[in-house]
Amino acid sequence: MSKKKEIRQELTKIHSEKAQYELSKLKNSFRWRCGNAIARFVELLLFRKPKKLAIDFIEDHLKTIDELNNAVLEGFDNSFKLPATIQAIYFLVKETDVKNTIYGDPHVANDLRWALKKRLPNTDVFLHEYDKAFSVNKNAILINMLWHTNLPAAENYGLAIAWIRNYADKWIENSDFLKYDIYLCSSQKIVDFIKPLTDKPVYLFAIAANIDRFKPTDPSTNQIVFVGNKWKEERAIDRFLDSNKHTVETYGKGRKNDTIKNENIPQLYTNSKIVLDAANETTLKWQSLNSRVFNAIANKRLIISDSLAATKLFKTEIPVYNNEVELKRQILFYLNNENAYKEKTEALLNELQNHHTFKHRAETLQLILKPKINIAIKIAASVQNKQQFGDWYFAKSLAKNFAYYGHQVRIDCRENWENTETLNDELVIVLRGLKAFQPLKNQINLLWLISHPELVTVTEMQAYQHCFIASNFHYKKLLQQNITNISLLHQCTDVDLFYSISETEPKIDALLFVGNSRNVYRTAVKYAMELGIPIHVYGGGWKQFIPAKHIKAEFVANEKLNELYNRYSIVLNDHWDDMLNYGYASNRMFDVTASGAVLLSDQPKATEKLLNRIYYYSDKASYKEKINEIKSANNLQNRKGAQQVYNFHSFKNRAQQILHQYYKINEKMV
Repeated sequence: MSKKKEIRQELTKIHSEKAQYELSKLKNSFRWRCGNAIARFVELLLFRKPKKLAIDFIEDHLKTIDELNNAVLEGFDNSFKLPATIQAIYFLVKETDVKNTIYGDPHVANDLRWALKKRLPNTDVFLHEYDKAFSVNKNAILINMLWHTNLPAAENYGLAIAWIRNYADKWIENSDFLKYDIYLCSSQKIVDFIKPLTDKPVYLFAIAANIDRFKPTDPSTNQIVFVGNKWKEERAIDRFLDSNKHTVETYGKGRKNDTIKNENIPQLYTNSKIVLDAANETTLKWQSLNSRVFNAIANKRLIISDSLAATKLFKTEIPVYNNEVELKRQILFYLNNENAYKEKTEALLNELQNHHTFKHRAETLQLILKPKINIAIKIAASVQNKQQFGDWYFAKSLAKNFAYYGHQVRIDCRENWENTETLNDELVIVLRGLKAFQPLKNQINLLWLISHPELVTVTEMQAYQHCFIASNFHYKKLLQQNITNISLLHQCTDVDLFYSISETEPKIDALLFVGNSRNVYRTAVKYAMELGIPIHVYGGGWKQFIPAKHIKAEFVANEKLNELYNRYSIVLNDHWDDMLNYGYASNRMFDVTASGAVLLSDQPKATEKLLNRIYYYSDKASYKEKINEIKSANNLQNRKGAQQVYNFHSFKNRAQQILHQYYKINEKMV
């Protein structure tokens, strides 16, 4: 099926559903029930065939769709082309008077604007009003935040970006919708909605907080605040405000106080303890978080929201409500539980400072705008047995995070290290395993030493432009040998696969070990058997060492591990001797910690400060001692360990660090 037909079908479906929705609203409206018969007849006639109405609408877009289809047929490269030098960035907004505007887009654009100016000091960044004639420099980027505006002539700018924060259905109605080079979406729902309609890059790109405006402090009052206009349709927040016994300071049209200026929001939140969030109908529909949520968290204030789907942007659970009863319950709980309040606000603030500031958005946008490259990840596992080795899953998660920025990524098992595609690779990343790789000279080659350090020689490392060392201890040893093309880069975890799960069922009272024996009676399992402690083992090659009743399965799919970890009271881990002696922490330490489970492990050298909330054993006696300690302890604090991994040890972090190193080397070579 041609691209033209695909887009036509998708848009027809969307607008048919929209027409049906409008018809249902019309039939339930006061005007329909009370209007005259002629008006009802005319309106029914208009909505008689929603699909035909949608197709008529699509005809208005055929020119744009034809242009796209012809480009594809002619083999046109549909990827965007960056200006040679970016001289300016323009944000298209409703108003440029940020101080006095009542609209949200100028504030959001202005906050990102200043963050971009810090990262791109030689680039001018402007706000531009949508209703004024404008021309954009050819070496400029235009970021449009308004669905109802048209783009200037194509020759007047270098790159066009649509930042879709809401009204995704209205964005696609604009005749210029398919002309954008990049689509930034404030929620995953918008990403999923836009992606089928374009071949261009589509990114999850939520708004964030300007932490320079907020100074987190502990609250000194029990004040509750809500900032938001009162709409015609009654919502849970309105019913709550009408019946609530607590004093709530409200701001907005139709509220107790007039609309408050954006510059006064920080002080308002400082004088409060709880901030209420009630998203409007469109924001709820598209599952976007508004500025209120980010700003309250930045001020270290508890936010209680009515948007469960949108709040999942944060790994730390934001309190939510569906009705006024739930809202009252949440407020009472946090007003009467100071420890719970403090733990929640600190965790949310910590996550925001590490992931959801405009500084992070500016960095992400800069990486999105970088030239796209072909990346190959080399692993030592064979095609036949790759699923039995952690390197395969490690490479998949790393590749996913490179692909987010639009790069082409391929994973090569050892049989495919020298395939014909390698000639087009611009960046080669070798996850060093049991076999050494011979780098090609016309590529940038990076070695990531994550295991078997005893096999790697100085000569091998010198064949790479740069080497990442996953051990602080080994890294320092190499520096002492005057090796300069190295930096520290620990292993990590995939936070999409490993995360805390709310405890709803009792934990299984047995130790859990996941891993193949590899013909070795591994210490973590051996100690449990010798001490008579119940243990469940998942992995192959164990029948020669332990009774079959302890072996629950010989294989567990990687995507099932998080659920498995969360079902047990204690998860075990051990390392090969060379990993211990060289200070290499396995990725299982990061995975289990990220899941919020309790981990008992032997300890590689110099890893005391690497991860929090891990119990370490050194021999059989300490193994038993730590198990008893875990069983008598309150391990709710393990979520802090999970938060630490999410903030600092995710594949997203590592992909960014590797890309920065690549661009640094590439600029020197150019």
